[in-house]
Amino acid sequence: MSRICVPHPEPWCICRLGVDPARQIIRRYLRRNDAEADLAFMTGITQPGLYFIAFEVIEVEEP
Repeated sequence: MSRICVPHPEPWCICRLGVDPARQIIRRYLRRNDAEADLAFMTGITQPGLYFIAFEVIEVEEP
């Protein structure tokens, strides 16, 4: 069996940069423009560059 990558059911997410290399997912979105709107709001009240938008995929086994 092989593994393939497919989009997560809510693939767009806002992530927070941390001290360690791992990212912390703050919230998930179905549409990118929703994520961009929330990111614009979050960067207005916090430090710029602390949050970013990512597109997440998951690996599944192909039948």
